[in-house]
Amino acid sequence: MRRAAALLLTCGAAAALRLPRPRVAPLVALPSPRAIDVSTRVAGLPAQTVEARRLLEARAMAELGRHEHAVELIAGETSTEAAILRADIAWNLRDWASAGRRLEAVRAERWRDPAPLGPDEAHDILRAAIAYALAGDTASVARLESRYAGAMSGTRFASAFSVVTSEVGSAGDARLVDLVSDLGAIEGVDSFLAGFERRFQNGEIEAGAS
Repeated sequence: MRRAAALLLTCGAAAALRLPRPRVAPLVALPSPRAIDVSTRVAGLPAQTVEARRLLEARAMAELGRHEHAVELIAGETSTEAAILRADIAWNLRDWASAGRRLEAVRAERWRDPAPLGPDEAHDILRAAIAYALAGDTASVARLESRYAGAMSGTRFASAFSVVTSEVGSAGDARLVDLVSDLGAIEGVDSFLAGFERRFQNGEIEAGAS
C-alpha cells in the first residue's frame, strides 16, 4: 500500500497532521502526481506542518518512482525523517553504498545507548548491514557487527543480522538478495512513518487554520 500518499490525501487541507494518530484507509488506486502536488499547496499552515506535509509529499513521490523530484522537495531538510527518506530512496535505487552510509547515520550513536532497540531502529540497522554487504564494504559490516551484535540479538531481526554479519561471504551471496526481498514483505515496520507518529504524539506538529 502506498501509505504516504494515503496519509497525505486523507488528512485533508485543514485537518492535515492534526490528529494524534491518523487512521489511513486503504487506497483503491494511487492518485496522480499532480493531485498530490496540489494537495500540499495550502496557505496559512504553521511552519512545522508545512515541513511535515512536504516530507509526506516527497515520500509519496518516491513511492510513485519520482525519486529525483522527491530528493528535490527535501533539499535542505535536516530532520530525522528527511534523512530516513533519503536512505530509503538510495535503498530503492539499489545504491547500496549510499544506502548503508545513510541508514547507519540515521541511527548515529545509538549503539552507545544500552536501551533495547525499537523495531524501526533494528530494521534500519539490519538494512544498513545488508546494504554494506551488497556494496562489498566488509569493513563497515564488521563495524556494525561490533557495535550492534548484542543489541540486535534481542530483536526480531537477530537471525538475519547474524547471517549478514557473520555468515555471508560476499556481495554475490544469494542470501542477501533473499533478505532484501524478505524485508520488502515485512508489514508494520516503517522508520519514516514511525517518526511522524512520535511527532504527532509529542505534539510537535500543530494543526493549521481551516
